[in-house]
Amino acid sequence: MPQPAERLSAPGLHAPHPAAGPALAAIGRAATLALHDELALHPKPGLVSYVDTGSHQDMDAGTFLRSLFALRHAYPRLATLGFEGAGWAALQACGIQAERRMLAATGGINTHRGAIFNLGLLCAAAGWCLARGLALTPAGLRHTLQTVWGSALADRARLFGGQRFLRHEAASAPWAPWRLPGFESRDIGMSAATAGLADM
Repeated sequence: MPQPAERLSAPGLHAPHPAAGPALAAIGRAATLALHDELALHPKPGLVSYVDTGSHQDMDAGTFLRSLFALRHAYPRLATLGFEGAGWAALQACGIQAERRMLAATGGINTHRGAIFNLGLLCAAAGWCLARGLALTPAGLRHTLQTVWGSALADRARLFGGQRFLRHEAASAPWAPWRLPGFESRDIGMSAATAGLADM
């Protein structure tokens, strides 16, 4: 059961001023549009687009559109939580609610679980920056994630639900030909870490 939303100590923070509403809505809308752009992009080896279902037999573009529609309120809400100075528990509870809406809309198919987490955190970081008058730059969002929710992220990156996550070092991961001609991939060590059970 989610814990009550804790608040981070930041003097003077309160619910968003009505003037912040359009900016928070724009942050959420940008996240939703990014997911649509990803769906529309083609070709993407193995992934769903408007052209085909890639390697998936359980989902198509319609499944993704239903998911996008179900998630359209989650991203502005996460931006608002960031603006308000909400702690990790509140973000997690909002993300879990969004995941439930996604699964209800798709009949139990996971279309955007990773995007709920990743884009949701970016929206929260953007809201946090907006409340403090900070520019919404990649470096600023990264710094906010590291300083505001970094310890919670680090705890979950090491172990979550009994699954150990892998750390990918982009600079040292070797590129190699992928199974489809003309594409390359990087070995992130998943096969070795799972004794061949999983691979990407």
